[in-house]
Amino acid sequence: MDSNKAKALDGARWLLTQYIAQQPHITKASNTPPEVVQKIQSILGWPATKEQIRDAMKFVPDDLVQHITASGTPEEVKAKVRQYVANGCTSPILYPLGDPCLMIEVFSDGYSA
Repeated sequence: MDSNKAKALDGARWLLTQYIAQQPHITKASNTPPEVVQKIQSILGWPATKEQIRDAMKFVPDDLVQHITASGTPEEVKAKVRQYVANGCTSPILYPLGDPCLMIEVFSDGYSA
C-alpha cells in the first residue's frame, strides 16, 4: 500500500514474483498463465537473488498483481479487502509490504475511503 500506486504494485510484485516461481498452489489457485510461470521460473534460482527477482518482475503484469493481491493506493486496498469480506473471507490477513503504520491507519475506524 502506498499513495503512489506504481510503488505499491512494485512492492507486491517483488514478493509475488517469488511466490509464482516457488509456490505452485498460488499459481494454480490464481490461474496464473503457464507462460508467465515458466518465464519466471527460468530466471529465478533457489534461493533467488535480488538481481534474479528484479529481472523476473517484468513478467508479472499489474493486472496479475491486482488479481492476486490487495495492492495499490490506500483506497484501493481497503476496497479490495472489503470485496474479500463481502465474498466470504472472515479473517483477511493484512501483510504490510510498505509502511505498517499506514496500514494500521487505513484499517482503523478513523480512516474513510
